[in-house]
Amino acid sequence: MALIDIHNLSSDGEFRVRFIAALVSYVKVVFDEDPMTPNHAERLVQAVKVLNAPMVYGDKLALGAAAAVGGQMPDDATMMALVAGYWTILALAPGTP
Repeated sequence: MALIDIHNLSSDGEFRVRFIAALVSYVKVVFDEDPMTPNHAERLVQAVKVLNAPMVYGDKLALGAAAAVGGQMPDDATMMALVAGYWTILALAPGTP
């Protein structure tokens, strides 16, 4: 994994559109989850934030997402798993937009 590969992927239009689509798709997962899921209330607040500003989240998280996949274009399942992994972290992080 070269740093330039991470930069290039994070700037790639296809990657960004797919990443934003994965973020918005995951909103439905959170809306449908059992309310007893750990941190559900915080996850739900995060879902509303993402739904209201998907481009903001896509732009802010694209570089980290590209690094997480080693600068290589991921398949859809990997992209969704990446978003799932971010979700609670974002929901619990202080100062998350």
